[in-house]
Amino acid sequence: MQIMLAVGAPAFMFLVPMYAFAGEHAAGSDKLTYLGLGNVGKNSWMCWPVALFVWYVVAVVQYLVFKKQSQEFMPRRKRWLADMPSPRASTVLVENIPPAYRSEDELANFMSGIFGPGCIHAISLVRDLSKLRAAIAAKDECSQQLHEAEIAWDRQENVDEEHKSKLRASLRDAEERVVRMRSEALDKPELVSSAAFVTFSEPKHSVMALVMRYTEDDEEFVISVPPDPSDVRFDDLIVDPRAEAVRKVLGYTLIAGLFFGFVPIVAAITNVTTQD
Repeated sequence: MQIMLAVGAPAFMFLVPMYAFAGEHAAGSDKLTYLGLGNVGKNSWMCWPVALFVWYVVAVVQYLVFKKQSQEFMPRRKRWLADMPSPRASTVLVENIPPAYRSEDELANFMSGIFGPGCIHAISLVRDLSKLRAAIAAKDECSQQLHEAEIAWDRQENVDEEHKSKLRASLRDAEERVVRMRSEALDKPELVSSAAFVTFSEPKHSVMALVMRYTEDDEEFVISVPPDPSDVRFDDLIVDPRAEAVRKVLGYTLIAGLFFGFVPIVAAITNVTTQD
């Protein structure tokens, strides 16, 4: 509203009358254009007030945006950070962890060497649990089949012992598979991704961690405020950084190809359609 008043009011009070009465009537019989820039003749002196007004708009909008940011947004964000519940208040999301630090002990030692001993409360490495989730889904499916079969047998008052034994055996195998894959997920280092959630002992350490640089490579140890636990997309956190870099280069290449090849492609299509 303030931007609309600060920009719209001067434009309506000064530019519109100047367009209508000092614009050399370049619009001709188009009366709807009398109040706009279309009514200004070519090389008219009216172009100078318009250029100055453009810079006025830039300055006013920038001033009002920064004013709102300093007076309303920043205090609100500080209150939001101060009222953040624990442990989220002292937790950061660390991405692009180098392979040498992709373990709880190594990452804890690295962080403790920077922020001091005892600064780390907990570290949760993000692991690729896609196979474990599939095994849990299979176990739930076996349990559901057994439950439905038992309900059907109770209604019929006739239990198929052979089928019941098969369902229970399938459920036991599925449960054992889940236990085995859960153990493998904790033991296999190749399932550990390059992301982790680091919880500090005090919130001040998490604030300090957000503004620090840890290695010469800016792409390593990228630290940010983690989203709400219900909003975390773990599938995005287990993406291999090398594969992500390849896809990024491929995307930029395709965009560059489209940019430089757009005109030739359009010209070729135009020539083909013209010949037809």
